[in-house]
Amino acid sequence: MNMDAIESVKSNPVRVLLVEDNPEDVLLFQRMLSHLPYMSYQLERVERLSEALIRVGADEIDIVLLDLSLPDSNGLDSFVRLHAVDARVPIIVYTGLDDEALAIRTVQEGAQDYIVKGQVDKNLLLRAIRYAIERQRVRAAITTANDLLRALIDNIPDQVYVKDTASRFVSVNLATAHFFGKTSPEQLVGKCDFDLFSPELANQFREEEQALMRHDQACVNREVSVNDQEGNQHWILTTKVPLRDSRGNCTGLLGINRDITERKHAEEVIRQLNQDLEQRVIDRTADLAQAVTRLEEQNQARADFVSNVSHELKTPLTSMMFAIGNLLLGVAGPVPDQIATYLKMVSENCQRMSKTVADVLDLSRLESKTMRLNRVKYPFARLVLRGIAALKAEAQAKNMDLSLAPDPGRGFVECDVFKMERVVINLVGNAIKYTPEGGRVEIVLSQRASRPGVLILEIIDNGVGIAPRHLNRVTEKYYRVGEHIDGAGIGLSIAKEIIDLHGGWLEIKSPPSGRMRGTQVAIGLPTVEPPIVLALAEDPVIKEKLVQQIQEHGYRLIACLQGEAVFECIRREKPDILIFDLFMLARDREEVIFRMKSEDDLRGIPVFVIADGVMSERSKLEVLEGFGIPMIQSPWSEEDLFDRIEGALISRSST
Repeated sequence: MNMDAIESVKSNPVRVLLVEDNPEDVLLFQRMLSHLPYMSYQLERVERLSEALIRVGADEIDIVLLDLSLPDSNGLDSFVRLHAVDARVPIIVYTGLDDEALAIRTVQEGAQDYIVKGQVDKNLLLRAIRYAIERQRVRAAITTANDLLRALIDNIPDQVYVKDTASRFVSVNLATAHFFGKTSPEQLVGKCDFDLFSPELANQFREEEQALMRHDQACVNREVSVNDQEGNQHWILTTKVPLRDSRGNCTGLLGINRDITERKHAEEVIRQLNQDLEQRVIDRTADLAQAVTRLEEQNQARADFVSNVSHELKTPLTSMMFAIGNLLLGVAGPVPDQIATYLKMVSENCQRMSKTVADVLDLSRLESKTMRLNRVKYPFARLVLRGIAALKAEAQAKNMDLSLAPDPGRGFVECDVFKMERVVINLVGNAIKYTPEGGRVEIVLSQRASRPGVLILEIIDNGVGIAPRHLNRVTEKYYRVGEHIDGAGIGLSIAKEIIDLHGGWLEIKSPPSGRMRGTQVAIGLPTVEPPIVLALAEDPVIKEKLVQQIQEHGYRLIACLQGEAVFECIRREKPDILIFDLFMLARDREEVIFRMKSEDDLRGIPVFVIADGVMSERSKLEVLEGFGIPMIQSPWSEEDLFDRIEGALISRSST
């Protein structure tokens, strides 16, 4: 006994009930108890079992010393009756030598110990009392723990059971009993699966359990389908683990079953729903595919219709504008002023309709993604100047100031010249349209350090401007601002998409920064290296003029040696334009042309020949005519020279 227990015994006397009718034995026990060390006790003596039953039932006794031979009871029955009153009270029985077998039986029935008359001393008695009390405390604690564990096991919804090595139920909880239609767990003890399941399923379980115990393996979370006593199917998630004693011998197995029938039903419902949903998706996808096909067919039919109608309109419009132009020029004779006024009105409307037709064709190509860009390196400033020139008459009619910044720059962009020129005309035309008579439209072409590698065109007017609610939508198809009835509302949308195709951007501000009214439209296009021009001239006047003009327009000029080195220079540099003077051609430079036209990667280079008015040999001229090489007469017009160069670049890009 540890010190805490000893102190407890000293401070709390042990209440001992001596059940003995022999006075001599009573005196013996009294003497031994009075000399017990580390213990204070309170002894109470009764002579009959009936009195002992009353005292133990009063819950005032810590331990009982019971003689099995009493006036009103004898043998094992005395212990059984007293133990039944309160199993928590430890009982030590004592008997004679000839009754030792009986005493052992009482221990087997629950007595804490036994002592033999005539062989007991105070030390033996002390030890017996101490051990009896401690064992009873331990037994009570174990019983409490077992009761708690049993309560927990009986109240969990999972089935918990223990089987012996023959696969018979040794212990089960309430859930297991209820599953098999039993009212108490005891009704299953001793039964096996053959008493509960079909022979096939029972045999399967038995073979599985015997294999688990034989090989010391566990079966974890295996799904099994079983039927209960009423024939209802259940899905069980079962786990079975072999049990072994302290020596490692298998004593049976522990099983835990979880009924997952509701989960399986839910999974089946979900599976069916998913299957139905998948089928609906398949059906809907098929419907959508058919709808998309029909829409594509309708869209193609619409596009074909728009294209056909546009082309049908374009041809007569072109003829009408040509005829009206000739009439206004007096081809059919003098035109009276009043008739000329009407003809001009018709011509303007034809031009407006022609622009709308062109816009519709472009929109159709953009929507069908069939628009093809014929890109060429081109001086952006000249493209902008041509667009402005096309609108000067319209600006003059409204008495407007249409101006380009003095230094438009020399930057080149790679673009489809005709489409980008239409973009410029569209944007500048909008500025003119929405600016009142007498207003001003400024056009600025620049390169900024904040946006390197980009040419920026800004069109700034002092017109009516765009309300904030419209600003983010003006580039949408068919979106129109204000009450203007002219136009189809697709010009800005087409302009933006064409700019996007060129890798550029479009920004609109209204009003422009630092102003009270008006609109600022800016577009940016990536710059590229200028085209290469190889100019070969021996005439110093022609050479100087060519070099000056080519460099002023921003082209990259390549100079190379004469003679055989000319062709090697052409092969190395692969210029975009080649210019000879006629004098050099007369000095056997036609051989260079022959060689160029014989090589696939050189024959497409445009070639020009400049003539100073001196006639050359007829054979030389025939060479030029044979290869379709144009001649430029000196002195030439700078505008004509670069119109030819730029036209050649455009033609080369479209081949």
